Amino acid sequence: MKILLKLNLFMLFFIQAHLLFAQFEEFENEDKQKEEKSFSLSDRIFFGGDFGLQFGTITSINVSPQVGYRFTNWLNAGITGTYIYYSDKRYNYQTSIYGGGIFTQIIPVKFLLLHAEVSYLNLDSYTNYPNIKRVWDMPVLVGGGYRMPVGEKGSINYMILWNINETENSPYSNPIIRLNFNF
Repeated sequence: MKILLKLNLFMLFFIQAHLLFAQFEEFENEDKQKEEKSFSLSDRIFFGGDFGLQFGTITSINVSPQVGYRFTNWLNAGITGTYIYYSDKRYNYQTSIYGGGIFTQIIPVKFLLLHAEVSYLNLDSYTNYPNIKRVWDMPVLVGGGYRMPVGEKGSINYMILWNINETENSPYSNPIIRLNFNF
């Protein structure tokens, strides 16, 4: 865990330093040009999401598509769906987690991203073990990260989020590291 945290901090520092020194003027010029033209509906709608894989003793497959709308150059909001398959060979256990949610993103500077998300997820309750039943959980994720524009409309978002509504059934453990794509 310490190595992963150090690697993430190094990546975040490296990416931010690269942008601050190499591309700051380019971003300012692009923002001024984009502010001058108006956006059509197709320019404002974006698609994307997360995809995660882990194989081994613990197998986890996460698919979370999203659809969003750009209200301004600095404010996005949208809906997201989530499906997670989880399997643990040590306990001969497997389950599915599914649900949806809403999110908002504030982009104070072209390469920084603030993110807030509320999800409503259906998952197994562990409080009634061995009589496991399904319950609904509502994680609230907040955080921020680095936003790397790709072309005129796309971006890759590297975020570190925290679940501020953690329960005993929560499927997330803090911090949550997410790589997200938008196009």
